[in-house]
Amino acid sequence: MASDKQVKYILHLLAQAGYSTRFMNRNFKELGATMRERSGSVENWVRSRNSAEASALIDTLKASSTSTEAPRSDPPATSGLSKDKGAK
Repeated sequence: MASDKQVKYILHLLAQAGYSTRFMNRNFKELGATMRERSGSVENWVRSRNSAEASALIDTLKASSTSTEAPRSDPPATSGLSKDKGAK
């Protein structure tokens, strides 16, 4: 089981990386959450990790926070048309 300190730090890193810290969603799949686990809360999922898994998750989140990726949120729906597509 992850320590309280690990849980708090992981939740902080998740928020910093743009993940939800309350409800699981499809973005957690890339962090190793199974479909069943993604039906629960983020905190319960983090607490269920053993200390080695929590450490690996911290490393993953720290590595992703140093990259220049955009926050992990669902993108808004677009029509697929560019504004300047018809301009001459």
